[in-house]
Amino acid sequence: MSAKTVFISYRRDAAGKSFARSIAQELTHRGYDVFLDVDSLDAGAWAAQIDREVPARSHFLLLADAEALTP
Repeated sequence: MSAKTVFISYRRDAAGKSFARSIAQELTHRGYDVFLDVDSLDAGAWAAQIDREVPARSHFLLLADAEALTP
């Protein structure tokens, strides 16, 4: 497993997607292999792809705002 691999998890709304994509672009620019669902998922069994990608990545980046933490 390469140390420069990242899985990004984020809130699936317009702001979350935009923020996640900007983080992914910056990490890619710095040499990281980034998994971001909107850019990396193939059509089909998306849950299986995510289950495979999470443990294959050295880093898991959770992007959350205050709304994500309120019940």
